[in-house]
Amino acid sequence: MIERSLVIRLSLFSLIVVLLQTASSGLEDNVIAKDGIQFTKNDFTLNEIEKQFNAEQGTADFALKSENNNKVSVIIMQKPQKNGNARKTFDFRAEGLQIGANSFSKQDIAVKNRFSTINGFSAEITKETYEKLRADESIIIQYDHPMRAFLQDSTKLVNATRTWSAVSAGLNITGKGQTICILDTGLNYSHADFGACSASNFTNENCAKAPSGWDYANNDNNPYDDNGHGTHVAGIAAASGGIRGVAPDAKVIPIKVLNSAGTGSEANIISGVEWCTNNATKYNISVISMSLGSSTTYSGYCDGNFSAFAAAVNSAIAKNITVVAATGNDGSSTQIASPACIKNATSVGATTKADGIATDYSNRNSITDLLAPGGIDNTQTIGINSTSYVGGYVGKYGTSMATPHAAGAAALLQQFAKLELNRNFTANETQTYLYDYGKTVSESGINYKRIDIIQTLISLDKKAPSLVLNTPANGSLIVLSQLVTFNISDNILLDKIWYNTNNGANTTSGSSISTAGWSASNITLNIFANDSAGNMNWSAYYFQISNPAPAVSNIAITPATAYTNDTLRCNYTYSDANSDAENGTLIQWFASGIENTTLQNLTTANASFTEKNQVWFCAVTPNDGVNLGVRANSTNITIQNFPLIVNYTTLTAGKVNGGIIINATMFDIDVDDVDVVNFYYQNATQTTFIVNDTNSPYSISWNTSTAGDGNYTILINATDGSANANRTVADIFVNNINIAPNITITSPNGSESWSGTNTITWSASDPDYDMMNFTIYYGMSGGAGWTLLGTATETSFSWNTATASNGAGYRINVTATDGVYNVSDISDSNFTISNTASNPTTTGSSGGGGGGMGAGSSDPNKNSFLFPEIAKDSSQSISISAKIAATDIEFTVTEAVQNAKVVVKKTDGPAIPAKEAFAYFEVDTTNLDNKIKGAKITFRVDPKWLKDNNIDKKTVSLYRYFGGWQKLDTYLVRADDIDAIYYANSPGFSTFVIAGEKSSTPIPAEEKKEEKKETTEISGFSATNAKPAGGFNFKYVVFVIAMVVAVLLAIAKVPALFRKPKSSKPRDLKAEYAEYQKRVQEFYRKRVNTIRDARRKQIEARQANQVQRARPFVSSPQFSKPAEINQGAKNQKPKTNKTSVIKWLFTDTKVAKQQEKKEKSKNKERPDFGF
Repeated sequence: MIERSLVIRLSLFSLIVVLLQTASSGLEDNVIAKDGIQFTKNDFTLNEIEKQFNAEQGTADFALKSENNNKVSVIIMQKPQKNGNARKTFDFRAEGLQIGANSFSKQDIAVKNRFSTINGFSAEITKETYEKLRADESIIIQYDHPMRAFLQDSTKLVNATRTWSAVSAGLNITGKGQTICILDTGLNYSHADFGACSASNFTNENCAKAPSGWDYANNDNNPYDDNGHGTHVAGIAAASGGIRGVAPDAKVIPIKVLNSAGTGSEANIISGVEWCTNNATKYNISVISMSLGSSTTYSGYCDGNFSAFAAAVNSAIAKNITVVAATGNDGSSTQIASPACIKNATSVGATTKADGIATDYSNRNSITDLLAPGGIDNTQTIGINSTSYVGGYVGKYGTSMATPHAAGAAALLQQFAKLELNRNFTANETQTYLYDYGKTVSESGINYKRIDIIQTLISLDKKAPSLVLNTPANGSLIVLSQLVTFNISDNILLDKIWYNTNNGANTTSGSSISTAGWSASNITLNIFANDSAGNMNWSAYYFQISNPAPAVSNIAITPATAYTNDTLRCNYTYSDANSDAENGTLIQWFASGIENTTLQNLTTANASFTEKNQVWFCAVTPNDGVNLGVRANSTNITIQNFPLIVNYTTLTAGKVNGGIIINATMFDIDVDDVDVVNFYYQNATQTTFIVNDTNSPYSISWNTSTAGDGNYTILINATDGSANANRTVADIFVNNINIAPNITITSPNGSESWSGTNTITWSASDPDYDMMNFTIYYGMSGGAGWTLLGTATETSFSWNTATASNGAGYRINVTATDGVYNVSDISDSNFTISNTASNPTTTGSSGGGGGGMGAGSSDPNKNSFLFPEIAKDSSQSISISAKIAATDIEFTVTEAVQNAKVVVKKTDGPAIPAKEAFAYFEVDTTNLDNKIKGAKITFRVDPKWLKDNNIDKKTVSLYRYFGGWQKLDTYLVRADDIDAIYYANSPGFSTFVIAGEKSSTPIPAEEKKEEKKETTEISGFSATNAKPAGGFNFKYVVFVIAMVVAVLLAIAKVPALFRKPKSSKPRDLKAEYAEYQKRVQEFYRKRVNTIRDARRKQIEARQANQVQRARPFVSSPQFSKPAEINQGAKNQKPKTNKTSVIKWLFTDTKVAKQQEKKEKSKNKERPDFGF
């Protein structure tokens, strides 16, 4: 027999499970449910209302009744009389409701929905009201069933994409002119695929894609989706944008009947159906889609269980509105959910993308009307990809996804019927056609039909293809090879086109026919076309074909500019309308008006015939062997004077300086005299004249000192009075003599002893007055090499010697360069570096980059750091003067850099609105722009500033100015009486400000002292247990569960203090309880003293070492999140046996008592807390 205590423990375990489920209910991303929605399941039978009123405490029904203030939601309808006449309607009054002889107050009957297509309403009623109504035989009372949502390349599976290209009455079959009512969780009408409409435009009915709607969940005219299910469903039916739904040009009416959790009432859905029915004419609503239903399933039609719902559906059907509903996601092969089980509704089950029944979740049975793709999982690959209510697209699966496929298909059929038949299909016709012409999918002897829209339209198509002749006109005269073109189109799908001539053999064709190869005669052309439905059209046309003469075009002589002894060519294009070959074409050449018969029928005139100043043209007369065409002449060309030829020069490419000689000779084929020869030199920016020569031989001397050093090209230009000749002679580099600069180091140059920041100086001069640049190094006498300090353009350089180790034997090297020569000088004598230990230095981080070299500065409000070389993807860290609020900076580079510089300084910046500024500072960089992956900035805040300005330390953040103040992710590391340390992650450097927000109320002094308790010691410093807002914290859930169990167990142990002992002597309960309290108080007194002593020692130790500022622990240079900072604290927490609570819950009481005695004997001083 199970002990009573064990029963209690099992109950406690159940409570813990419930708490855990409640705590994790916000983890939507980790819950995978059909359709992406998880709902509570409540099963109701024929006595649903009585079951609700009689629900026992602890049941789901009792919880539902409690949420409704012990009322039950019902639907009340007027029962029609036996003769069919309507009874008197309900009398709704300001003070309440009159039903027959009974009057009810608003508290008795809280009316929620008043229906329009049925004589009834929904309400919440008390049990007393129900007892009165049940006795009234003139009315019907029905339970208002809770409803829930059932949770793209899929349009190709149902052949919707092929349907869009079908044309009727000049319009594509895309759903244009049709409207689909979507009863669901609403619609994100601001999504681009629904027209990107604003809320104000929607509520004013100014949205083209979604012209209207209603929210029954919140009773307003803004059915915006706060769940996501409705937007996804609507996208499958009619999205038009990044994806296209089944009927992309159809409009959608969102009717929100489900709340943000995806649940709602039967009454709200009935009201939604009525809204669509009543507004069908106004918005041309032809389909109602419901991807929702009851948790209860049915093996047959359920109109008797849902009479009000069935009446509303029947009213919609009477207006030719197809009502489609999802069968549900229980995976049943024998039952489906409501309203899909209503007889006149079109029930839709789901298939996979492989055209198999989705047996894992889809309900189906013998009364299931249609199947459509519903996907397999919540991915965009094998789920159904559709619109997301937060923008973009998302994959889901379920019968909810199958149903809008059928809704879109129904809209396409209605458009086809309107265009093709000039009428509307009835709902029964739409369902029948989709079933009859769908693809058969069999299971267990039942033949289901998966919708196939294009096959349905083909089967309904009765029109033959249209055939119209374009060119040439019927009965006209045409030439051989001319094209006969025509337009052939079909409203659904064209299958084949063919033709024959004079009833000869058939030839398959496209939209044009060539007459090439046909004979010149009278032709009868028969053209045929049929479509996929077997409808055929035929037309006959008559033409007379002739053989015209050939022609030439584009006749011209090349080259267009010719010189003495050039060869000429006569070019032309021959053409023949019926493609006859060229045969006997005549070509003639004329020079200065006289035909050169020697060249007849030749296409070229060779060089021996051309002389300067002659005028030439050629003439062509085409011939095809039958007909002679018209002669065509080319344009005239004149033979030009041949230009001079510059034969050679003595100049060769290479470096030159001083005076050089340039020689050239000329040749003229026309034996003309040379007038003048000009010489030039040219660089990238200009051409400069040197001199000319008019007497052969042509030679000049050029002094290169007239030009600066650099690359030049020598040019020669010659003219004979009628033509010019240019010649590039050579590419040269002018390198005039350059004298090296002089340099002498002036400091250090003796036995100096340097510490801190010092100035290196030198003197330098350049005889050529060239600009000089300097590079500064330091090294040890006899050392392995020199270490780069930096570069300069002036003759001094400031150096923080803290970047080097203390010691003697240091020397300085300064190298000067004038662009040609490099000259170095080294300090003559050794000097010593002797910095004290308190001077700050920088070291490389574990990332491998090394620290920066302090450039030195006498300004305490400014620190500079040099980095001669930083490797790619390495991290660098620097420590900053105490005068600046920022104490440490760590950054990572994306590529290798050299001679980088970082300057950190105090500054003033733009005011930051609505914040209290503590300090501004600026970080400037050289050679690091766009090369920083990220930076971690550690800074301190004076606790006195926090206290004096009433600043909440948790609101302190670092802000970066980048086109405006941008708040950075900031984390509190430590806060005590000495300072408050924070760090923040920044994407780059600029101006920064440390700022916080005032507390809404002044912080009492007592609370300020207690703030220290919010920190946890981590590796020698305090780190606040801060947690980023938002998200699921499993530690927090475990802590809550542990505390609940502890409290319950403590309560369970309290009666033990009052339990009678086994002896007959009565117990002194007051004394026992007083002793218990005394032991508890003593335990806590000792504990508090221990903590207080440890804390005082910690503060004293920190004050004694204020010069050594604690730095935050960082596991890596990747700028860890707070969870990483608290890792040290995690390791210090006492380990807990994770199974101890579960073990205790299932341990027998006697065993527990024995264990308790053992524990008490081990530690008698420990007070009994019930564990």
